[in-house]
Amino acid sequence: MNRRVVLQAMLLGSVIAATCVGAADPQAAARSGPGSPAPGLVIFDTRCAVAREFGASAARTGNIGHGISGDVTSLWHAILDADWLRNGGQILGMTTAASLFCLEQLVAERFWRTTSRQARGELVVWAMAPRMRAQA
Repeated sequence: MNRRVVLQAMLLGSVIAATCVGAADPQAAARSGPGSPAPGLVIFDTRCAVAREFGASAARTGNIGHGISGDVTSLWHAILDADWLRNGGQILGMTTAASLFCLEQLVAERFWRTTSRQARGELVVWAMAPRMRAQA
């Protein structure tokens, strides 16, 4: 295990804590009213120890962690397409490049995009957010 990758993941976890303050329940965030920050959703690859620690760190800071084993299909159907993309919470992750690519294709039709991406060996640390829409 590369200590540098672990430390960078922990640093990103602290950034998540600073930017994604909120309840651990999307419905609770929605009930708290407009303008209230939604919790962050953190997606991590359960096959890699560094990514599992990244997910655990995110959960300790009040974010919602969701582990995948490479395939994002169940996550898309159960969480993202059903509720998350409509509620506007931030999405952060540590996955393989292939998983990120698949997720980027799925969220594009909901006007989301990857806002940052950093390769960390076999994994990619990334963030997604809604695209800014033109005001009518």
